[in-house]
Amino acid sequence: MFEKLGYFQASGLFSTEHTVSVLICFALVIIATYLTFETSESKQKLIFNIIKYVLTVTIIAELVVDIVIKNHNAESLIPLNFTLLFVVALWFINLKNKSISNIAKVLVAYLGLGFGGLTLIFTVPSFTNYPVFHIKCMFAVVNYSAMLYCGLALISNNKVKINIKSFKIALFMVADFVVDCLILNAIFGTNFLALFSPNGLNIEWLNSLWLSAGGVYSLVMVAMLFACVVLAYVVGKLIVYLIKKYNQQ
Repeated sequence: MFEKLGYFQASGLFSTEHTVSVLICFALVIIATYLTFETSESKQKLIFNIIKYVLTVTIIAELVVDIVIKNHNAESLIPLNFTLLFVVALWFINLKNKSISNIAKVLVAYLGLGFGGLTLIFTVPSFTNYPVFHIKCMFAVVNYSAMLYCGLALISNNKVKINIKSFKIALFMVADFVVDCLILNAIFGTNFLALFSPNGLNIEWLNSLWLSAGGVYSLVMVAMLFACVVLAYVVGKLIVYLIKKYNQQ
């Protein structure tokens, strides 16, 4: 459960254990979203507060685990990634300042639906480096499932409207975060968001692309990060359409 990298064979993407884990998580997220559909404001705040504290604890706990199993570097000791950005946004969604609160809600909705949903399916790099019973894999499925739920809950309960305005806000915030990571990577030689190399991702086609064309690899990674926002917009629109059809019945 706490073994070092390479001690056990990794489960791998879309292996039986990975697929079953992902399907169970998606089922639980859908059930949770259905049970909290049109829930009261106070209950939704309580749920989001619980998730906020749980994800904060898991980020800190994962940092401790990395130190214990001696699998730490600058990127793990300072986990500057979309999960951290999502958790930071969660801490701001209930602010009295409506402008900041609304931006935070948009970021939570788009990151949760796009990044959370996509990374729950692929679960990189946890399942490409560790077996399903490892604590790193458990942290991953909990974090991404919670992110996906938050995105679905905000959109299905009409707390965030999926339109061009919210899309631009999410795109701007993600672009700003990506640029910040690129600057830090260039100055300090780090690899935040795996923008400069696929180190740790353990995905063959990304490794091959990086070895043959490092610049193209970075462009592909940036495009994939922005694709999460586009995916959230498209799926969000679909969810709104389905809810509208359901209410018309």
